[in-house]
Order: sequence, then structure tokens, then C-alpha cells
Amino acid sequence: LAVRPFISPFLNESNARKWLLISTGGVIVSLFLYDRARSVEAMTLVRVVHGAGYVVMNTALVALLVGYIPPGKSGQAFGLFSIITLLPYAVIPPILAPVMAWGGGFAHVLDLSALLMALTFPLTLLLDPPVAKAPGPETSGQWRRDILENLRDGRVLLMLFISLVVWTTFAPLFFYIDSYGEKLGISNAGWFFTLSTFAEIGVRVAGGKAFDRHDKPKMLGLGIAWVGMGFLFLGGVSSPVPFFLIGIFLGLGWGVVMPLLTAIVFDISQPRFKALNTNLTMVVFQGGFFLGPLLGGAVLLQWGERMLYEASGLVLLMTLCLMFVAKGRMKRPADIG
Repeated sequence: LAVRPFISPFLNESNARKWLLISTGGVIVSLFLYDRARSVEAMTLVRVVHGAGYVVMNTALVALLVGYIPPGKSGQAFGLFSIITLLPYAVIPPILAPVMAWGGGFAHVLDLSALLMALTFPLTLLLDPPVAKAPGPETSGQWRRDILENLRDGRVLLMLFISLVVWTTFAPLFFYIDSYGEKLGISNAGWFFTLSTFAEIGVRVAGGKAFDRHDKPKMLGLGIAWVGMGFLFLGGVSSPVPFFLIGIFLGLGWGVVMPLLTAIVFDISQPRFKALNTNLTMVVFQGGFFLGPLLGGAVLLQWGERMLYEASGLVLLMTLCLMFVAKGRMKRPADIG
């Protein structure tokens, strides 16, 4: 959250592959070092190396991805990208325990993960360099002026704020759904996210092309309304069956909303700022996962789970007013400059 805004302006299609390889090497080293860190100081150093390597790797990957998105295919591209992001949440938890038992503990799982990550090197070298659609921000003294010029685009700021609201309402659900399930007498509330994840993936596989055929802001507004109603329904459930059905309901909405948030920012950005602004959506995602549990935890302690989810739904429905503003502003295309 702290590092990405500062490195995003300097990573673009022309240098992202180099930094992807360098940062992947740092992550691999850190994964091997976890089992060797025997003190708080050593573990802190490993975490810093891992965090720094991860954020550079992820930022470079997004900057590289932007160079391969064909014109008019942003919705489909970010739909597929978000599926790849979701798959580990669906696949890794069930296989982690068997792999730990086979490998002899979690430390060995990290060692195996490091070896698996080494595949990044040959796979990255197989890529043809993306064709940069426009030069990125200047890396000389003018870069601050370029960034300010980018952020003067009110459409970008508005979409980043809407994204922050969506992720801030999503994160408390991710962290606190287990305790809500326990109060409803549900022994394994984790199935809520399993069902919602597969619903998200299903929407993006089945409807990915539709994201680019129809009005993206209008679809996003409908999706936000859908998710907002889902939160209101969730606050009123009292038994397991509707609880899990709402998980599917919310997954269908998130399957539309989340890729469109990034796709719209990509579409409205000037060509030279597309990689930067796509990475800023990731900063907003991380910001939501910071603010969501913080604010949601305060609501939870004061008024309980039902109020938490009902308040999240109301906030999302109020955000629809911003979507009307955004839709009007997005009728003009991104500047070519």
C-alpha cells in the first residue's frame, strides 16, 4: 500500500519484464528464508524483502499486461485477469493440508512454492515484447507534472473513489463472515466464499465478451445495485440456506462489478497513463482491505453483524448517485495526449 504509488509511475510496457524477473527472484529468495529466520529481527527482514519483491512483481505484471490488451477488449481482458486472481482462493485452501502432510510442514510448502515460481523466468522470456501504445510518464524531473496532469482527470479520481467504496464494503465480509455464520448456527461458513467465488468465475467466463459489447458504466451501476441489495438481504437472513444462496447472489454481482471497475479506468485513461492507473486500482484494492476491516470492525463492535452488512448495502446504493455522474462524464473518450 505504501510502496506501489511511488513505483507505479516508473513501470511501463518497456521495462516491466526486466523488473518482473528481478522482483520474482527476490520473492523466491524470501520464500526460502522463512524457515531459516530464527528471530523477530530476521523474520522482519524476510517479511520486508518478501513485501518489497511482491509489490514490484505485481506492479510490473500489471504494467506488462496492459501492453497486451487489444483495443476494445478491456472488459474481457480484466474479466480473465480477475479469474486468474480468484483461482488460488478456490484451489489452494483444499490442497494445502495434503501438501503439508506430504511435504513435512508449512516451511516445505513455501520451499515448493519458491521452486514453482522459478517457472516465471522461462515463461517470461518466451513473451514477445508488448507494443507500447504511447510512452509512459517521464522518469525525469517532469514525472511529477505528468502525474498531476493524470490526476486532474476527474473521471479517473471518481472511478478510483467508487472502487475504494466497493472494496471497503467487500473486505469486512471477507474477514467477519465466519463469526456471522456461527451466530446463525452454520459450522463452516467458509462455503459462502467458495460458492460466491465460483459464481464470480462463472459470470466472467460466460459473460466476458458482453462486458465490451454493452455500456460499461451502466452495467457497473446495475452491478453495484445488485451487490448493495445482496448486502441488505444478508443482513436479514436467519438460516443456512438463504445464507449460502446470498453468497451465490453476491458472487454474481461481484463477477460483474470487479472487472468493470478496472476496465473503465483503463478505457478512460490517456494511453500513456493506462499502466499507471491500472496499478492505482490495485492501490485502491489494498486500501479497501485496510479501511474495510477497520471501519467494519468498529460497526461490528458497536451494532453487530446485521448492521454491518445493512450499512454496507446502503453505502453501495448511495454510491449509485456517483455512478450517474460518472456515466455522464465517461461519454467523452480518453485524451490522446
